[in-house]
Amino acid sequence: MVCRTCLKVNIFDIAKKAKFVAKQDATPAAKFSDTPIFCVQTFHAMPDLYRDRYAVGDAIVTITDDFQYLVFEPQFKNESDKLAYDKIMQYKQLLKEDVNSLTEEQLMISITAAAADLGLSNVLTDNYKTVRYFAKRDIFGYEILDVMMKDSAHIEDITCSDPTSVGVIHRDYLESEVLRSNVHFRNSEHLNVFLERIARLGGKHISSSDPMLDFQLEDKFRVAIISDEIISPKSAAFSIRIKSDKPFTITEMIEKNVIPTSVVSVIWKMLDFRGTGLVVGATGAGKSSLLNTLFPLLHRSSKIMTIEDTAELQIPQFDWTPLIIDAPITSPQYHDKFQELLNAVLRHRPKMVSVGEVRGKSTKKLFDVMSTGHSSLSSFHAFSAEGAMRKIISEYDVHPASFSHLWFILTVATIIDKDKRHKRKCVSFDEVCYDGVQASLVNLCSYDALSDSFLGAIFAEMISKSKKLDYLTRFDASSDLASDLKRRASLLDECVRQKAYTPKKVMGILSRYYAK
Repeated sequence: MVCRTCLKVNIFDIAKKAKFVAKQDATPAAKFSDTPIFCVQTFHAMPDLYRDRYAVGDAIVTITDDFQYLVFEPQFKNESDKLAYDKIMQYKQLLKEDVNSLTEEQLMISITAAAADLGLSNVLTDNYKTVRYFAKRDIFGYEILDVMMKDSAHIEDITCSDPTSVGVIHRDYLESEVLRSNVHFRNSEHLNVFLERIARLGGKHISSSDPMLDFQLEDKFRVAIISDEIISPKSAAFSIRIKSDKPFTITEMIEKNVIPTSVVSVIWKMLDFRGTGLVVGATGAGKSSLLNTLFPLLHRSSKIMTIEDTAELQIPQFDWTPLIIDAPITSPQYHDKFQELLNAVLRHRPKMVSVGEVRGKSTKKLFDVMSTGHSSLSSFHAFSAEGAMRKIISEYDVHPASFSHLWFILTVATIIDKDKRHKRKCVSFDEVCYDGVQASLVNLCSYDALSDSFLGAIFAEMISKSKKLDYLTRFDASSDLASDLKRRASLLDECVRQKAYTPKKVMGILSRYYAK
């Protein structure tokens, strides 16, 4: 390990190099394994060995060999300069400045004046870039969590169970579940003050009468807080789900072998005829990500209306109306609000009605909507298609006959490959059937981890087993079913060839199917 007193490398120089490499690699935060090792002011020294390293703004993130998520921010020249910065920011309550009426330049003018009043101008001069970094972080950003909150290209969730236990769920290291970080709060009071600030930013207030909060922040973060000492005696706790700036596309799902092209082609065919489907999976399995990739399969002029408790869906069609349930999930008003929105949606005659995540009593109402002939795509918490059916029938009082309106269930799960890496896969594609007595499933395709292949992912096999596809042939005289599915598959392959990594580009290529 390199001694911190022997290094003269400035983190801003390293960050500049990281950004230069990022531009070369055309990625949001590129790796730069040839960067020299350096130390910064934190309770970890930057390790010589690591799995990954990339820039997030002017900070550096390192993933260590033992799967820790280490944040390295610009350093002050010495500890006394850092204490001086704290003193400057506390002077005239600079940390409580109203960010809505403050610019970055105005902030630095105030800091310069405060430093002069305190006789600390030399500290500001010697550490100007570092002071500017932390001032921006603490006033305009999210304080000690700022780097994590901005690392949306890699982080799915930030989790905290006590002041010293802050971790992340990293998209590239799912096998490690939570990566522990070197970010921590000073004490419980510091954590509580931070949570109060986050709650205020989300228009909420933590109180003894409302100790559990669930809200959205900046249309990008979903925040869940538990603050009551009786409910959570160890410590206040929180979880922050981060929406990616760049949504996954069906192109990437096919490239990464998450789902086969043939299955996507069949789903596309079904949706063209107002088919309905559920994407099911356990928590963190990737339901929302997979669900989001299916909307560009719809015609670009389709009228789509979505209902979510937290805005996660990103849909490219121009006639898309996103609606948000204005009530916490734990609130008794949640299901009433959901029903009000669903009733309102039906009066707008959409082709597609989507519920980001259907839950509880709302499930029965969604099946009622399907019975009216609306196409529907939604996600549902369950480990398997069979489990989803049992739960919907037994717990939510949905009659088996209602399953005649549900066309398919797509199950996504995290699997472990031969190299012990965790990967997300569409593990099952099932058609839903009803024989007049009971609902059942016909498996059209399933994933086998041992062979790393999708069983049944051949058009001839799926056509032979699918009653829904046979039913559709009565309404489509344009071409035979097999030829039609192959044409759709060729356009999906074209998305891969052209690296269509945005929903609009995917939709643009797939829209060629409808050209006369």
